[in-house]
This record gives sequence, C-alpha cells and structure tokens, in this order.
Amino acid sequence: KEVAESCEFYLRSGKRLLGAARRMKNRTDSYGSKQEIVVHDLCSGHGLTGMLFVACNPPRPPLFESLRTILVDHKEPRSHSVLRDCISEI
Repeated sequence: KEVAESCEFYLRSGKRLLGAARRMKNRTDSYGSKQEIVVHDLCSGHGLTGMLFVACNPPRPPLFESLRTILVDHKEPRSHSVLRDCISEI
C-alpha cells in the first residue's frame, strides 16, 4: 500500500516541482549561481517518496543543477537502507 501511495504522490507532484523550478529560474537573473532544489520529506518512514524525487529527476541544467531530498522521521526502519541500496543501483 505504501509503495502505491508513494508512487502516486510522486506522479502527482513531480510536474509541480519542475514547474516551480522553471518559474523560480525565470524570476532570477543569477545564471552564474548553482540552482538547487531541496525536497523535505517529513514523517518519511522508509523514505521511498523522497528517494523517488531524486531518482526520477536527474540534473537538468540550466533549470537546476541538483535535487536534494531531506528525509525526516523519528526512527529509521531497516527497510530504509535496503530500499536506498536498491534505488541507488538504478
């Protein structure tokens, strides 16, 4: 169930993220500075939602140089490191 929810959330909000990055880039004239997007995944649990944002959005200069995800939860489940290793292989 959580996998389906994470995928659906990413699919619904991923386009909004890129649209916001595009609008932010158009508003700034700082072409020489690094454009970084940071996604905060609060109450992340296993962290799949945040990992999907990073895995599915490689750098797209000049839109953004990097996308970083900050996963926040009070406890890191064992599934987190297994999932991270699997996604990093892709």
